Amino acid sequence: MNGRPGAPLVSIVTPVYNGMPFVAELIESVLEQDYPNIEHIVIDDGSTDDGATVRALQSYPGLRWWSRDNRGQYETLNEGLAASTGDIVTVISADDRYASPDAVGAAVDYLLAHAEYDCVFGRVLDIAEDGEVLDPQTRPAGRWVASLLGVYLFIPHCGLFLRREVLGSADLGFDPSLSYAGDWEWMLRLKRSGARFGYLDKALACYRTHAAQTVHTAGSPSLHMENRRVCRMHGTSYVAHVAIERSLTVRSVVLKGVSLLRREGFAASLRACREWVARRTARRRSGRL
Repeated sequence: MNGRPGAPLVSIVTPVYNGMPFVAELIESVLEQDYPNIEHIVIDDGSTDDGATVRALQSYPGLRWWSRDNRGQYETLNEGLAASTGDIVTVISADDRYASPDAVGAAVDYLLAHAEYDCVFGRVLDIAEDGEVLDPQTRPAGRWVASLLGVYLFIPHCGLFLRREVLGSADLGFDPSLSYAGDWEWMLRLKRSGARFGYLDKALACYRTHAAQTVHTAGSPSLHMENRRVCRMHGTSYVAHVAIERSLTVRSVVLKGVSLLRREGFAASLRACREWVARRTARRRSGRL
């Protein structure tokens, strides 16, 4: 409890649709948190997996969850946020997980120590379908990211924690008319509403890449079309958005290459960088950094 006066309630909201086999891993990562005051809300958005997702949720008696007809991930997130009661809120998808047992506590401690910030975000690790960490340092990180967030950049929502009053003061819900880029559009509105972002140099969450993700099944044209729509909504240049993403990728490749070269030599570092670039390219095509 040191540094956490009153241990403010943290609400974690998770939408799930056909969430097996990953949702149990997420729930376990929440239960493993060393922070003492967490409310985890999971909404089954009309899963069609013969009850597998529901059975997984039923196996956690203390979990706050419910099922209803399919309405889409962003309407589901809005429903969960409306039902939540925590002083600090965050959202995380059913196929992601927290990076360590002290992730939630670290975010809370940061907000308690920095009253000047409305939100805090940390690093997010890329993990494979089997949970293996792919790139511990791939995310663009630092306070300068927050300065560009309101214009072009996107950070994974699973690594972002917000004070509740930020959402209530600006009616900041997700746009349910979007299918893929709603997280990015939400953060654009959040930043442009005047919310102040702090940065915590710690891995808070893990983003899982797997074949069944919407960003992979939807197809690149649909994703880019929606990204362009978001840019038009906010008066942002889509060309500049893509250019900044690519420049960040080049920067990350150089930094990663130098690090690998020092540790493993030329051949191994070249091979690792090629594999890493292929993963980054796939993520860029999906509309995420």
